[in-house]
Amino acid sequence: MKFNGATGDGRPIIRWLRQRGHHLLFVITLLSLTALVGWWAVFIYNSIHREHHGAQEERVFRARAYALTLGHQAEPAPRPGPLPEDDRFEIVPAAAAAADAVVMQPYWPEYAVQTRPEVVAASEDKFRRRSLMVIGEGALLALLILISTFMLYRLIHEERRSARELQEFWSRITHEIKTPITGLRAFLETLKTQDLSREELEPLVNMALRQVDRQQQLAQNILVGQRLERDTARLNPTPLAMGAFLERFVSGHHSQFGERIRLQRPAPDDVWVLADPDAVHVILDNLTDNAFKYAGDDLALLIRLTADSEQAQVSVCDNGPGFDPAQAENLFEAFRRFPEELPAGQHGTGMGLYISRSLARKMGGDLTGTSAGPRQGACFQLTLKRCESRRGG
Repeated sequence: MKFNGATGDGRPIIRWLRQRGHHLLFVITLLSLTALVGWWAVFIYNSIHREHHGAQEERVFRARAYALTLGHQAEPAPRPGPLPEDDRFEIVPAAAAAADAVVMQPYWPEYAVQTRPEVVAASEDKFRRRSLMVIGEGALLALLILISTFMLYRLIHEERRSARELQEFWSRITHEIKTPITGLRAFLETLKTQDLSREELEPLVNMALRQVDRQQQLAQNILVGQRLERDTARLNPTPLAMGAFLERFVSGHHSQFGERIRLQRPAPDDVWVLADPDAVHVILDNLTDNAFKYAGDDLALLIRLTADSEQAQVSVCDNGPGFDPAQAENLFEAFRRFPEELPAGQHGTGMGLYISRSLARKMGGDLTGTSAGPRQGACFQLTLKRCESRRGG
């Protein structure tokens, strides 16, 4: 690790500790916890091993004591079988005794005292079970530490990413707010300094109105996004004639997009859906604004309505820059955008698609996006539940 020690007063070290101190503390804590787990496992295992070894020595000592005592008794003659005074041990013929058996010297060398095999087996089984328990608990604890470490790392990583994206979001918001104001100011200064004819004034007024619409949509997105984050957004789904709604929407945007936006609707009978008109308007505004923002003056935007027995689909397709199909779901994350795919000079808040999908799902529908790849256009599909018309109940 390299510090800039030019000043020699320790300030770079203090600055580094303030910025990265929590990382250092996390590493020290993790190493200490790992060492503690290792020490605990070794300590418990050694304790079990010492206890097992002590039990073995105690059995050998008692076998010798019993053999010495019985071996010095001339009468009565020993009888093979468990010792009455301690049934853990038994008298067996010396020829068939185990390796650790003790011969009953001096009177009965043909017999020996040994620990009963079932006692030895039970002791060994207990030792194995306790050893496995320690190994298992130690491994489980180590695994939990690794999982907790991974989850904590992910949490810190996501928190830092969210903080970075939020900072970028506010930077983009500032730009998005400033740009329309700059355009409106230029328009007003032109009106103040020049006497324009109606023909000259009309394109400037249209430009100013587009800037106002942009500012209004930005404010609406911020407000809706804030309500969605706090889970206070309340929608009012009602039967909505989707075909007529789309016709009004496209007609209202002709002043902004002209012939670059058109509606293709095959059904002569209207399609009724259960939806909140304001929420649908916000969704379509975001989709058309994104298409216009990214495709620019070459925009060709097609809105199409299709339906089956249960659902209606509103497709908004453009000839814009498109996107990598693998990134389709990432487009709908809050604050997410792809600067490398935006045309030069274009910006976005990264909230439009997130807000649109959230609203669609609150209405019981969904919003998805597809693209054949970069520079091949994109198509977003709003799915809503069908319902009976208001007239039909």
